[in-house]
Amino acid sequence: MNYYRGAVTGQLDDATRTALFQFQADRGLRATGNLDGRTAQALGLNLGTGTGVSGSILSVAQASAVRRDAQSLVARYRSELTASGVGRLDPTRTYVQSDLDLWFALSAFADNASIYEQLVTNGGNRDAAVLAGRALAGAARRVDSAMQSARTSGQLQNSWAAIRRQLVTIDTAGN
Repeated sequence: MNYYRGAVTGQLDDATRTALFQFQADRGLRATGNLDGRTAQALGLNLGTGTGVSGSILSVAQASAVRRDAQSLVARYRSELTASGVGRLDPTRTYVQSDLDLWFALSAFADNASIYEQLVTNGGNRDAAVLAGRALAGAARRVDSAMQSARTSGQLQNSWAAIRRQLVTIDTAGN
């Protein structure tokens, strides 16, 4: 990328640190001159030292979209339940177990999606990101199960189906 000036030595010397610093500054990364996880990711490098877990991970943009969509879906379902922002439910409405099971499953999924986004965004260990993707897919299957019994709108079901499509690359167990 023409940041490095000097002889290739394979060492993290001053010339390498200067090149890293300039690259980081140009990319809007924290410019330290050190090869951290975000810099490695921006360079297309994998610094993970794991056992070589095979599997796919979402891009940072995809992980962020899943988290945002999941949070939006929780808010939509809370509205369908006529629940307040602090969890107060409508005293005149009759609720069934499956309604609350879905609310809990969706809320857990949104929290899990946030954790997954952080792991993907901060990089550094591809194996951990693959395993986290599997855990997120497991949380999605719990939502699938709860969705089958709950009373939901077609709009909510369609929104969940859109999220599931985003997860297809990391859900090795299928939908």
